[in-house]
Amino acid sequence: MTDDKKGFLYLFISLLCGASVYIISKSILKVVDINSFMIFWFGTASFNVTFFILFFGGNNTSYKSIFLELRKNLLFYIYILSSELGAALLFFYLIKCMNPAVISFIENLNPLFVLIISILFLKEKMNKIELLGGLISLSGIILLTFSYINGSLFLILLSVLDIFVYAVNATVIRWYREKFTSICLASLRIYTIFFAFFIIDLFKKGIFVPNGKYLFLLLIGGTVGPFLGMFSYFKSLQYLKASTVSFINRLKPFLVFFGASFILGYEMSKKSFISGVLIVLGTALLIKGREKYQVKTE
Repeated sequence: MTDDKKGFLYLFISLLCGASVYIISKSILKVVDINSFMIFWFGTASFNVTFFILFFGGNNTSYKSIFLELRKNLLFYIYILSSELGAALLFFYLIKCMNPAVISFIENLNPLFVLIISILFLKEKMNKIELLGGLISLSGIILLTFSYINGSLFLILLSVLDIFVYAVNATVIRWYREKFTSICLASLRIYTIFFAFFIIDLFKKGIFVPNGKYLFLLLIGGTVGPFLGMFSYFKSLQYLKASTVSFINRLKPFLVFFGASFILGYEMSKKSFISGVLIVLGTALLIKGREKYQVKTE
């Protein structure tokens, strides 16, 4: 199998895993409280990460190397892990309250926020294609906001805030990309979220264990989402250009849309769907424009 085929295979797995997070978590959060959800979701992910580090990590991904990296970049990890904890909680709260397809479409604003932050703080320039993409994305979010003006406007704004936090983190990670490894960052993020909610639930009311069906879904979701999905995503980046991976990832909201419609029975208005398409189209142009800018500046 060629490198391109391997890359697209990993990317396809990553897309399916990413879309399944929305569908599986929504199914669980209809019944299970969010604290218990976070414990078992990220507890499963913690088990998977621990198993991977112990048996497949090697010297570069041992707990000793992770501890040394954490100590060396302590302030960086304090910020990233605390903000990721809050952003993850807000994300799953929104999944609990909203149609997951709407959240998935809003998630596509991430490249726009990253670009704006890069222009303001990294002094990067915006070309005409990126400007057009940004305007199309903004028109999509404005249309989506007005379509919810009598409903979940506050939740829409919270979704935009959540994506903005992730965009800020992505920019910070880009600044410090030479000072950390992806396995260290991913594993510490999972451990932090799990232990935070484990301690909260332990002191609050004790840990609630969901029944068989939902416990099974939690185990599946905690495996395909934080672990298998991220592993496949990082593997795809080893074989494909980052711009290609980011561009194809724009398909994820449509997978979530079909899953929410046919599996969960959610309906999405035509105005909301058109808004989502505009956001995806705009971010696709942003990515292509950024790729041309990077080629030009190399």
